[in-house]
Amino acid sequence: PHSAFYIASNSNKDQKMFYYLNSIGHFYCTPEYVVERDHFDNFLIMLVKSGQGTLTQHGKTYHFHKDQIVLLDCYESHRYTCSEDMEIYWMHLDGQSSRSFYEEIITHAGNVVDLKNLYIIETQFLRLFDAFNVEKTLIPAQISQSIMTILTELYVASVHDATRSTTKNL
Repeated sequence: PHSAFYIASNSNKDQKMFYYLNSIGHFYCTPEYVVERDHFDNFLIMLVKSGQGTLTQHGKTYHFHKDQIVLLDCYESHRYTCSEDMEIYWMHLDGQSSRSFYEEIITHAGNVVDLKNLYIIETQFLRLFDAFNVEKTLIPAQISQSIMTILTELYVASVHDATRSTTKNL
């Protein structure tokens, strides 16, 4: 009952210039929560605040839990569920080099990313969500900036962890 989501509208110019939101939400999910789609033209980032679930894409199943980030290419067939009560912040986004970021991050870290510190990503999620929730105006460039910050944090963490792991194995 406390879940909320917002759909963003973007001009053609904004879609060409920036990273942009298609929608953003804060959900409290029960174990009956299931999303299954053949495609949904954008990318999804979820910040798991509590609980756990599974993601299936390309015939592989990934488990995720509290304090992890889930990335999903919604252009492809996908399914995600929760196995217990779960709280998530999520955003559907696209634009600029979203696909390049997505591919680099999952190459190094997979679709479920562990971060030592979620503060920056959580701050940006809340900034974006609150802009819709309390009708605080963010211009498209500011929205893009927050999305870029999230993608950059995920990229740096995934490449840094992969580099550190490779260095340890030498």
